[in-house]
Amino acid sequence: TGQQIEGDDAIIEHIVDAYGPPKESYDERALWPIKFRQFAIVTSWLASAIRGSPGAKRQFNARPDNGSMRPIELWAYECSPFVKPVKEKLSSLGIPH
Repeated sequence: TGQQIEGDDAIIEHIVDAYGPPKESYDERALWPIKFRQFAIVTSWLASAIRGSPGAKRQFNARPDNGSMRPIELWAYECSPFVKPVKEKLSSLGIPH
């Protein structure tokens, strides 16, 4: 679209407006899980805490030169349950992304 949109709330609003169904065809309250930021923060933190915060510390056998490597460009859908473990593993290995 050529637009530059900053901030997650503005991006979500743009995606819903541009690609979603007409507003009159659904109850906007159904979007609360993605629009209510505190819910996303708390549930994300809770998921990490339950799993022992695996990305919080460096893995003992990670290569020492990983941090100096060129960052990996990770394309991911943040809400996917498969993204968080990948990002945690990259962090624990000290691989910039």
